[in-house]
Amino acid sequence: MLVPSVYAQGIVLDPWLMLGARFVQGIAVALVFAPSLALAGDLAGERGSGTTLSVLTMAFGLGVAAGPLASGVLYNLGGFSMPFTVGAVLALAALGLTYWEVEETLSVTRSRRRPRRRTDTRARHGRSPDVSGNRTPLYRGVKFGTILLSDMFTDRTDAGEQLAAAVRRSDIEVDIVLGIPRGGLPVARPVADALDVPLDVVVASKVGAPGNPELAVAAVADDGTTWRNDSLIGKLDLTTGYLEDEIEHEQRAARQKRERYREGRPPLSLTGKHVLVVDDGLATGATMFACVERVREAGAASVAAAVPVGSPRTADQLERTVDHLEILERPRSFRAVGQFFRDFSQVSDEEAMALLD
Repeated sequence: MLVPSVYAQGIVLDPWLMLGARFVQGIAVALVFAPSLALAGDLAGERGSGTTLSVLTMAFGLGVAAGPLASGVLYNLGGFSMPFTVGAVLALAALGLTYWEVEETLSVTRSRRRPRRRTDTRARHGRSPDVSGNRTPLYRGVKFGTILLSDMFTDRTDAGEQLAAAVRRSDIEVDIVLGIPRGGLPVARPVADALDVPLDVVVASKVGAPGNPELAVAAVADDGTTWRNDSLIGKLDLTTGYLEDEIEHEQRAARQKRERYREGRPPLSLTGKHVLVVDDGLATGATMFACVERVREAGAASVAAAVPVGSPRTADQLERTVDHLEILERPRSFRAVGQFFRDFSQVSDEEAMALLD
């Protein structure tokens, strides 16, 4: 869109066509410039974003200042259309560089964020879909467009396939994958398939704050294992009676969900097993913390967690809790898990249960 509009300004003679070309160019610049600065800031690292953005802004200002002088020289060399032709070529080159390099840059950033690998692990291989991480040029282009729109994943299945590739590269030992229903199961299914291990569920239910059920002050697993957000409980000055009543209520809800999902099947034994707990993202992390504790209490030899994206603060807390955390993205601009999915529609119980077959 940007390249044809730049070139069109050098060849059209009709004023209305010129206005149209300028309008299209303005839209293209608005869509690309600000997201590009944000992406550069994310890639710069925790303490380098300010310097990177200042250098980019300075370079943009210098380009604006030098543009008229360069255009005058090009006009004398090749006429009216020459500055626009050169501008179109430069825009095309910049687009090509971004198209081919942005995915590689993000891969380097992800590896920089990935926790140190444990050495006492073994690789798992078997029949699995192609999740090696190799991507076609078409995928790179689509991925770049997705990044500019702040979407990292097409849907939960796409996130699961990317997560599966990362888990396989990390070489962690996994005997069982447990998905947290409902949204965690479409992510967990590709991971279990890639590792060629069984998939089961681990269930926990959030305890919401009074008047704000989405604000998790605690979470309780189906067996009664409870995680509490003590700092938040203290700030809200919640009574012991309120917490006990809500925890009992949510434990019943978690137990009912577990029975519904298992449909009479006995649970997989976790004793002595290397277990990977998977969800579709980390916000407060309440259910993940409760599920991890529940798995540990069941006698697992090790407990790892894997999510596509999450709050950096919650991810840091979870990393200190589990034996290994696999997380693809920890964006500083995190507000909600759904922010990073193009399709984050609700998963029904029926859809989630079908993934266990």
